[in-house]
Amino acid sequence: MGVHYVGRIEKMKVKELIKQLEQIQNKDVEVFVLNQFDGFSKIYEVEPFNNCAAISGDIKSEELYGMPAVEPVRYGGQVTASDYCIAPHDSFEEAKAYLTQLASEGEDDEFVVGKVIKCHFPVIYVDEIIDNDRELHEQDYGFTDYLSDVTQKQKNDLEMMLTRTYKKWLEINHLESNAYGLEDEVLFRLNPITGEYEEDKSYANEMP
Repeated sequence: MGVHYVGRIEKMKVKELIKQLEQIQNKDVEVFVLNQFDGFSKIYEVEPFNNCAAISGDIKSEELYGMPAVEPVRYGGQVTASDYCIAPHDSFEEAKAYLTQLASEGEDDEFVVGKVIKCHFPVIYVDEIIDNDRELHEQDYGFTDYLSDVTQKQKNDLEMMLTRTYKKWLEINHLESNAYGLEDEVLFRLNPITGEYEEDKSYANEMP
């Protein structure tokens, strides 16, 4: 894989970027963004906004280097008599073993194991940001038309950009929510005869 530098550029237009890329003779080399964390971000899309275009990539800080771009499948679950969900485990067997222990210690009859899916999707609401900035501006300079002509399209663009940045900040600093949902759930019930927790094959059919 080759890496080609086109120089340090803070701002450029699409036609200027195309001109720079045309200078690269080998058109089969991969293109990356060298980000502010001194890592390479692999480009996955180019988004057109109202007055600009944004190149989106996976930010990789030194701390995140070597981690796969796609999150691995993890497994979690809970004893059904409790609202407590265990921390995600790397394998189904590990999650099942831990829940078996919890259920046994609590003398519970059943527990559920499944694939972890994120259920909290943070969003930055730009109306609050714009209103707050407008109020601060008014306190300092009196009533003006500052930010009075912001269109809904511009708000949508800003919300998308800030939300994406905030999500990446949560990820890099390991501050993401621990809450999760489950899919492909498997229910285990205690067999009173054997004393073992066995898979309930009918559970999948009972689910809506």
